[in-house]
Amino acid sequence: MALSGPAGAWAQAGGGGDASGCPPCLPQGGGEASSNGMLERPCLSMTTLHWKTALPRTVVLPYQRFGDRLVVIGSLAGRPNDPVWATNVRAHPITWLRVGRRLFACRAHVAQGAERERLWKEISADGSYVHYAKSAHPRILPLVVHAPIDPAQQRKPEMDRATP
Repeated sequence: MALSGPAGAWAQAGGGGDASGCPPCLPQGGGEASSNGMLERPCLSMTTLHWKTALPRTVVLPYQRFGDRLVVIGSLAGRPNDPVWATNVRAHPITWLRVGRRLFACRAHVAQGAERERLWKEISADGSYVHYAKSAHPRILPLVVHAPIDPAQQRKPEMDRATP
């Protein structure tokens, strides 16, 4: 099955992005800030189980690595509500991430308190997401931390879903 739209154009152009082969989530800019202050970041594909239906849902998001953990930011471009995927993670904390060609399961949580402050300080140090945080105020952008889990516990989303 061929990709269409922006993903297909990216694939036909030979990719780009980080060393893992992930496309950048922002237009090519040599790592420089774009007009909204965001730096180009690598992307991952995240599959969650929908909070209500438990059906798998996949989104592509920029991420930042902190050791073996990956953090995604629920900015939703500064809108007043959290993205649905953040609600999904709160209801079903097991997620499946694809980074480059690597697919793995994680246990995810929304960072709180001191952990959130530490992560936010590092993520926003280059000015990224500050505009979105101001636009979303009083909503606090969720920082979702993904920690890989033991491969023996990894199952595909359709196997984790409750069956009627």
